[in-house]
Order: sequence, then structure tokens, then C-alpha cells
Amino acid sequence: MSIITLSTDIGKKDFIVPAIKGQLLTRLPGCQIIDISHDFSKDNRVEISYICKQAFQYYPANTIHLICIDTFGGNNEHLLLAIYGNHFIICPDNGSLTMIDHFDINNIRSISLTQLLTKNILSYTNVMAEIAFKLQNQNINTIGTMVQEYIQKIPIRASYTNNWIDAHIIYIDKFDNVVINIQKEDFERIRKNRKMMIEFSKNQQIREITSNFIDSQDGDVIAWFNSANYLELSVRNGNMATLFGLNIYEEHLIGNMNAFHKDWLYHSVRILFE
Repeated sequence: MSIITLSTDIGKKDFIVPAIKGQLLTRLPGCQIIDISHDFSKDNRVEISYICKQAFQYYPANTIHLICIDTFGGNNEHLLLAIYGNHFIICPDNGSLTMIDHFDINNIRSISLTQLLTKNILSYTNVMAEIAFKLQNQNINTIGTMVQEYIQKIPIRASYTNNWIDAHIIYIDKFDNVVINIQKEDFERIRKNRKMMIEFSKNQQIREITSNFIDSQDGDVIAWFNSANYLELSVRNGNMATLFGLNIYEEHLIGNMNAFHKDWLYHSVRILFE
């Protein structure tokens, strides 16, 4: 049985997502379709990378990942098919591949869309369903044409020196917890067992990492490493982002300070070591 995941920015209010699933079930009867999310923002590449990369790793070999985020924002003459570890990704040529992982993508292949009379989301996803069907019956090297040039977009990374890290808020979950784009391994490598202070808004600091979230008390403002080993800021049984005016970092606002809120500095977090 084929396992296919769906990641889109379409939302669930319209008929489009159920229609895509219908296309897949028509072409691959009995396939198992898993929703990753349909609420992605095309402007938040770090969020796309964070959610997809963490979710994809738990799926079995040969899972097919369909990504329809900013579908018409790139080269609309073809789709891309690639091997990702022991999985497959099918997506538009708009930077989605390198949003997920810049290093573990290989055998990138182009599938032409020039034969389509109408180019809309469902005509694209119908071709995606056909590609998924072919993957069940033939070698990837017989599908499309290998390409060396394609659109690449790399999620912004935290910057650092020996004494500080400047990181960005990449995700706010349903509990209002705030995820920062620094992982435990990098944090500890820069920290070197020194004392630290996390500054996340005006006159607000955290001075230690909590090893176990459930041991904190109601109302505690804490920093901890989540199940993906990313730094996360939380208020135990509270609303971290709302309480301290924290917002997701949006790369499309770079260079346009007028587009930021009055608290635009709170899209970032600084960690100091001494």
C-alpha cells in the first residue's frame, strides 16, 4: 500500500484538498493519504522546513511526499521529483525542495507541464498523482529528465559569535509556545558550559534551560529543548507568544521596516554567554 503525505498552503475550507485526495485515490486505489498541514505560509520558509523535516523522518521507506506550497511562485513549466533519503518528494520548482533539506536531496528530475491546456492547482496535482502512480511501477530514473538547475531557497539560520547567538522565531504552536531556530547540539557547542541568558523581549530574560517541561510550575517562564531538539520558550499553562508580544519571523519583510509591527524586534531572540 502506498503512503502519500500532503503539505499545502490551501487550507481546509475549500474543496481543493478533498479533490486532490480524490485524484490520488482514483490513480492509486487503496493508498493511504496523510495530512501534514494545509496551513503553511508561503512566506515562512523556516516554518515549512521545521514542520516537514521533523514529520517526514517518521514515515517508512518509499513514502511519497506531495508539497503544494506557493505552487505558482516559481517555474510553472514543470514539476520536480526527487529522492529524499529513502523517500520521494514531488513538488513545484519554487524552492520547496531546499526549504525541506538542502543536503539530503538527490536525483532531481523534471516532469514537463507544457502539455497541460489549463494550468491550475488541480491540473498540477493530477500530474502529481500520475507521477506517484509511476513510482509504484517503474524506476525513478525512467520518470522525467534529470536536472541540475532548479530554484533554491534556503531557510535563514541563526547567526552567532563566540559569545552570543541571534536566532529567530520560526513557529508558534497551538499552545502559544515559541520555537526558535537553534538546535541543542549547536546551542551547547557555542555555549561551552558557560552561564547563559536568553533575551526575548524588553527586560525579559531566562537564565537556565529546563531539562524536563513537566517539572515546571504553573506560570513559570521556561526555555527547553523540544522533541525535535529545537529551543522552545513557554509559559507553563500560559500563553508565551501573546503574553510577551512575540511573532513569527517572516523573511519577506526583510528590508521593509515599515511593514513590521511596532514590536518588530520581538521576532528575534538573543542568547548571551559568559
